[in-house]
Amino acid sequence: MTRSVSTVDVMSPATLTELRSDGVDHLFMLTGGNGATAEAIAAGLNLGELRAELLPEDKVRAVDELVAENGDVAMVGDGANDAPAMARATFGMPWRQQGAMPQ
Repeated sequence: MTRSVSTVDVMSPATLTELRSDGVDHLFMLTGGNGATAEAIAAGLNLGELRAELLPEDKVRAVDELVAENGDVAMVGDGANDAPAMARATFGMPWRQQGAMPQ
């Protein structure tokens, strides 16, 4: 792909660095988490855009908007609440931290 957008909920700095080096143009954070906490995390990861305190249906709308604006979108999600948005993305990737409890 020549043009890629990745929407992330939870990712490591190393993974984001690798995505950037592989040519991912834009990285966005979509989260249901607290806005202030999400802003601190997004700033530390140098993400292009942040949308916080989202309900699952808000994430779906956000992914739909990103697809319309950018074409291909990969959505990484860490829980069942992310499944609808991952299904709307070009490529959905479930992700779970090691040792995390099932949601």
